[in-house]
Amino acid sequence: MTYWSERESACTVEPGILLVGTLDTKGEEIEYLRNAISRCGCRCIIMDVGIIGQPTVVADITSDVVIERGGGDRARLIDAASKGSARGDGVDIVIRGGSQIARELLAENQLNGIISLGGSTGTAIGTSIMRSLPLGIPKVHVSTLPGISKDLSRFFGQSDIMMLNSIVDLVGLNTITRTVLDEAAAAIAGMAKHAGSIASPVACVAITCLGVTTPMVMKVRTGIMERGYEVVVLHRRTSVLGDLVSRGLVKAVLDLTPNEVVDAVVYPKDAMSASRMDSALDAGIPIIMSPGGLDMIIVSKSADEIPDAFKLRQHRSHTPWTTLVRTDEPELRAIGSFIGQSASRAQGPVGIVIPRQGFSTMDREGSDFHSADANRAFIEGLRESVSSKVRIREVDAHIISDEFVGTVLDMFDDMMASQ
Repeated sequence: MTYWSERESACTVEPGILLVGTLDTKGEEIEYLRNAISRCGCRCIIMDVGIIGQPTVVADITSDVVIERGGGDRARLIDAASKGSARGDGVDIVIRGGSQIARELLAENQLNGIISLGGSTGTAIGTSIMRSLPLGIPKVHVSTLPGISKDLSRFFGQSDIMMLNSIVDLVGLNTITRTVLDEAAAAIAGMAKHAGSIASPVACVAITCLGVTTPMVMKVRTGIMERGYEVVVLHRRTSVLGDLVSRGLVKAVLDLTPNEVVDAVVYPKDAMSASRMDSALDAGIPIIMSPGGLDMIIVSKSADEIPDAFKLRQHRSHTPWTTLVRTDEPELRAIGSFIGQSASRAQGPVGIVIPRQGFSTMDREGSDFHSADANRAFIEGLRESVSSKVRIREVDAHIISDEFVGTVLDMFDDMMASQ
């Protein structure tokens, strides 16, 4: 499908921007944004994802088309709404239809970037459609939520979305909304004109990291790069592996700081943390694990606000809004068992390197945060649950030491040589 004239389509100078919005409620703002994008030297395709009302601006891709592509029927949605039905079904339909259309535009080289705007519903729709597009496609969303919502992670997912705070509600144009929309237009235009390409991906080695293991990770990274590999570092974002592995962008994983597992064990409701390594384990790629950062529970509260039970343990303020609480023996035994079971089901080569003298920069002999008994409980839990196919190396050294780093790199060399 083509949404501009043949003459315009032949022009390769101006990038194409897909502008997504609800034209029944945000038509004035969308029209202004389209004109601003045009002034920045880009072509604009407007896709209407409004469900009920009549659009106030002419769309290039109407909501009827979007709804039909999503498997819905506009008349039925309007009838359901008149009877008090919730928006949920309609939102799911336009997300599904809009995502299909966006992917088709990308495949036909008509899409060089995507931008959307809205409140809670518009943000859910726009960012969901963006998440259906691959890494490297410029994505900008103007939202009313950043100033009022505490958790925006559900909108970003693992996608490279830039969100711009609208400051005020997006109900009509004024000095503030015009300024923000001009900024958004300049942002998406600049990104579309100068975006890099992942057309020729390089498979990399992924390493997990936290500030308390950074000195070790930096040494390992240097060693891996000296061996000719590109490295990406994941900071409590291992869930991104699913997308990276599926696209063939990961050659091996060094899960040297699996602190997210603490969330899965201490807070079992966190299913994402429990499944964080599934894609890598199933892919058959080499994996090396270690207990980096397992000595602490990261609590998103000040030291005064943490639960009373945590106040009785060793704890330290990390930031005014974050407190680090020492993990105890039962927790680390359970975490060791969890990691042992996970490693045992890996489809490829897997090994674990354990630094007996401490799991982080805070967990050192002589520090009040150190607990040799708790760390030993981790090792016991691990060995009780791990299969014989998993290589385990215990190092009588601290995790930051050159001895630990050398052991990790030696194991890496052995695994990669067998591939």
